[in-house]
Amino acid sequence: MLLPRASTRRAPLARAWDEALLVRGEGGRSTRHAHHWWHLVIGLDAPLRASGPDGVELEARAILTPPDVAHAITASGEIALLYVEPEGRIAACLRAACPDVRVLSDREAEPLVDALDREPTEAVMALLLEVLGAPEPAPIRAHPAIAKVLRHLEQAPSDADVSLDTLAALAGLSSSRFLHAFTEHVGLPLRPYVRWLRVRRAAGMLLGGAPASEAAHGAGFADAAHMSRTFREMFGVTPSEIARRSQSVQSG
Repeated sequence: MLLPRASTRRAPLARAWDEALLVRGEGGRSTRHAHHWWHLVIGLDAPLRASGPDGVELEARAILTPPDVAHAITASGEIALLYVEPEGRIAACLRAACPDVRVLSDREAEPLVDALDREPTEAVMALLLEVLGAPEPAPIRAHPAIAKVLRHLEQAPSDADVSLDTLAALAGLSSSRFLHAFTEHVGLPLRPYVRWLRVRRAAGMLLGGAPASEAAHGAGFADAAHMSRTFREMFGVTPSEIARRSQSVQSG
């Protein structure tokens, strides 16, 4: 995986949203790999060099790769990485517009580069969909009971009970009705959302320099091995790699 180092020209950037994670830093060379999330890489200083599933080498300002597609990327200078949860509303729009690896031209990538410093992650995501000519995401239907559950999940300690029965009872709904309402309100099914919430918490702690075991416990994973498997499945990188990178940045 192409894991960015902290930028020497700008402050490193890591921002999470309900369906996406945006990271910015210095580029490098990745080995051939695949991961379970949509993956956009933008070369902020120079074009990227990449090879897709067919092994053909190409050069571009930005490359969008669907989930579980093998690829390798080399980037010099600063880059931005946008990961998109594969089961959400945004991913459905990406699938409609880009069934295969998509190379973005300088003209297509430039508005995204300009938006990185001044727009929130969801605005960058909306701009990407516009650039790709993708359909608009399905509207989220507001549901007060689900909003209550989301507040509970955000504030709950790492060892809180987040079982379906418990959350459905909190919402005052049957389990089947709760699952349907949750997906309509959030744009993600319950289990992927809870997993993403844990990953967001763990990533924040790791980037802050916390040991992997502490991040795993603080984010609600069963143990560090569980967290490591989840990170590798989603991003193609282990938490220990993030921790090592964070330590080298702090010591530098």
